[in-house]
Amino acid sequence: MNKIMFFALVLITQLNFGQNIFPTSGNTSIGAGATPISPLHIKSSNDAILALQTTDDRWLYTQYLNSVGTRKSWIGLGYDLSSFNITVENGTDKILLNGGNVGINSPSPLNTFEVKVPTSKGVSSSDGISIHDGAVYRLGINIGVNTESEYSYIQAIKGGIGQKNIIINPIGGSVGIGTITTGTHKLAVEGSIGAREVKVLATGWADFVFKKEYNLPTLQEVEKHTNEKGHLENIPSEEEVLKNGINLGEMNAKLLRKIEELTLYVIEQEKKNIIQSEEIEKSNKQIERLSFENKTLTSISERLYQIEQKIK
Repeated sequence: MNKIMFFALVLITQLNFGQNIFPTSGNTSIGAGATPISPLHIKSSNDAILALQTTDDRWLYTQYLNSVGTRKSWIGLGYDLSSFNITVENGTDKILLNGGNVGINSPSPLNTFEVKVPTSKGVSSSDGISIHDGAVYRLGINIGVNTESEYSYIQAIKGGIGQKNIIINPIGGSVGIGTITTGTHKLAVEGSIGAREVKVLATGWADFVFKKEYNLPTLQEVEKHTNEKGHLENIPSEEEVLKNGINLGEMNAKLLRKIEELTLYVIEQEKKNIIQSEEIEKSNKQIERLSFENKTLTSISERLYQIEQKIK
């Protein structure tokens, strides 16, 4: 590599001899005039200011050493000249361009942009990608992985307030918002959900209540069950709901069943009311007729009495 640098400098020197300055100390100028601003200052009218060439097509890079000569980082082409690397400390790849893909801490990126995070068991902004406003109390978002619980996360952060997570579990594809515990749920939310509309795909509905073969419980049976159990039949008790929650689709179907049963009770009661109204109307007519007959008999009785008095 040192030979390559030497030959390149010699070549540039020959092309720009009239403007080159090689002092015994201080800054060196190659085509940059008499006042170079750095230890090596190169200026050229060509687009390619510096050319580096290797003889074996293996590696080609520039390395940076510390005060004792230990390499601390390097920038250049990787093995077989097939990738571009920006590497620091111990030769570990940090940023790599390979076949149009960019890898950060990933030596062989398979995606257009790929980041390999440290093997971390917890969740922190240093584990993945962080986008923030740069303030002391950061406002931003972190993206990373938790290898202990085996999930990916999107983490909203605000200094002094804390972190709120959206986690994605690759095993089963479950998602947690505000919680890392999804249980058997595909979506687990710690807190309330606000929505303009929620659609639940149900596996069944309660229309069977209106079929002729449905055995509608009597009101006496309903009363007996509520007195004994303290809740309607086929409806979970308060204790069960507090312990297990409810399934919206299933509960809506159960509530609809009770509404449809109540509708049947109302229809049945309406039929009874109609019959009772008809019977009452008949009774009223009979009463009116009897009242009329009674008045007639009373009138006849009075006339007979008067006749009887005249005969005497």
